[in-house]
Amino acid sequence: MAKVCLLTSQPYREVYVNEKSVGQGGVNQRDDVQLVQLFLRIATEDAPNSPGFKPPGAAMIEPDGICGPTTQKYINYFQEEVDRRRNAKLLARDGIVDPVKSGSARGSLSNTMYTILALNAAMRSRRGDSYKIENEAKLPSELKRALFIDW
Repeated sequence: MAKVCLLTSQPYREVYVNEKSVGQGGVNQRDDVQLVQLFLRIATEDAPNSPGFKPPGAAMIEPDGICGPTTQKYINYFQEEVDRRRNAKLLARDGIVDPVKSGSARGSLSNTMYTILALNAAMRSRRGDSYKIENEAKLPSELKRALFIDW
């Protein structure tokens, strides 16, 4: 299940993470896929000094919870483009958005940044540190229920 992690020493308070892997060969749990799709959609927007991450010729991604060819194209493009723009191997280019399994921003096997954390960073660069995901127009109600509990 997609979840919110609260941080103590960042300029923003929360990071949104997936519980299961998303992408080709992944578990593709519906709310995890929706979270990744929502972040990939936000990443298509231009930010200062960072054009949007939209694969050439691809239809706009929608957070529908189905990891199909469009979602896979966006994941692959995001991973490749982050590395290309930084001229460094920051992300594993494996087409998978793995869950964060440790207290580190980098995977222990690949020693690369988790893609979900890079997607959080892309969201923050486009929406700002005070952005509240619960106000997002494209936030699916299923994902909202997974992330937040109404008391």
